[in-house]
Amino acid sequence: MNSSEKEITKKELSETNEKSSTEINSTETTGSLEPDAPQETSPTNKPPQNQQNHNAICDDQEENLLEDKSVLRELDDIRDKYLRTLAEMDNLRKRNAKERSEILKYQGEKILADLLEVVDNLELALKHAEADPESLREGVKMIHKLFVDTLAKWEVVCESAIGAKLDPSKHEALGKVPKEGVASGTILEEHKKYYRYKDKALRIGQVLVAE
Repeated sequence: MNSSEKEITKKELSETNEKSSTEINSTETTGSLEPDAPQETSPTNKPPQNQQNHNAICDDQEENLLEDKSVLRELDDIRDKYLRTLAEMDNLRKRNAKERSEILKYQGEKILADLLEVVDNLELALKHAEADPESLREGVKMIHKLFVDTLAKWEVVCESAIGAKLDPSKHEALGKVPKEGVASGTILEEHKKYYRYKDKALRIGQVLVAE
């Protein structure tokens, strides 16, 4: 091999080495620019979704249970108040029934006490029956007035009907008597007078009327 051929060969080897070095550098540079592969994230302490749902359900159930207990307490209070009210009403009813029974049993007590004064005066008049007839007459008149006043005190009123027209709701006609100048049905005599207690008839009168 002559000298010129040797020089060409060295030149070719030098170019080949430079080319290889360039390709290696290019490969290294390209590799460093490639994007990083995605990295796996490390797991956290967050519970799974099913566990979260279960916890939420448990919380709701516990809250509902507390509400139910509160409602039951309120119902117990209402029931106790209701039972106490019933007991009080029953006691009141019994007390009123007892008071009403006593009132009905002794309702004439005060009236009878007032009538005792009339009896006392009658007994006094009987003791003096041998006295002057005129004095006895005046005594009887006083007793009669006392008796009538006592009845009026208790709203027992006597209504005299002499000269009035017969009222069938107040009087019973025992008979008819001829009487000139008097309209038919006019009351002439009273055998029993008409009495009323407050606004109610206590006794119907018995009368004679004109024909």
